[in-house]
Amino acid sequence: MIALSQDRSMMARRMRMKSFQKQQMDDRYLPHIEPFNRMVDELSTVEEWMPYVAPLYGGINARVLAIFRDPGPKTQVGSGSGMLCVENDDQSAERHYNFLKNAGIEHDQLMVWNTYPWYINRKPSSQEIDRGLGPLKQVVSLCPNLEVVMAHGGEAQVAWQRFRLRNPDLVRDITTIETYHTSRQALQTNVPGERERRERKLVDDFARASARLRGE
Repeated sequence: MIALSQDRSMMARRMRMKSFQKQQMDDRYLPHIEPFNRMVDELSTVEEWMPYVAPLYGGINARVLAIFRDPGPKTQVGSGSGMLCVENDDQSAERHYNFLKNAGIEHDQLMVWNTYPWYINRKPSSQEIDRGLGPLKQVVSLCPNLEVVMAHGGEAQVAWQRFRLRNPDLVRDITTIETYHTSRQALQTNVPGERERRERKLVDDFARASARLRGE
């Protein structure tokens, strides 16, 4: 098997490859990612389920946490990978992959999570954002090396603001970067020049996260 450290730069959307998808699922209980996926097992039911976190991420070794809104359709089992993964076969994941690559942030430096981690495929309510704060606290607590949190989109930013107010001791040394979602939908606007401004902000925000990791 090719080591992930060598394999990660091959291409985006590798979850379309059944062999890669199977390898990620088979490795979901590797030590660095097991605590998160055991939590997923505990919090999932037939009625309410959440995707696993792909083991290509850093897990307990992560230095950057990316928070998005909710799991997308390609995280479903069968029609997707069953996982949160930058290699999922969708446009948002591919754009995230490219932003990370261009900023020099490796997958094993990263952990990903969602404001509302259960699958709903819609905007979470304020009450649902609050419900997601408990699992988010477990995620942050499991990442002792965390230096940067990137809150992608309005719901993620609201969640992280609430989290910071309630857990000041956990976030004291963490740099917060509020930015746009990596989906092209986040760029939709009729304001002249605004689409380009948002895209530039995303590029600049990933560069800022990378600079923090380098100690700049």
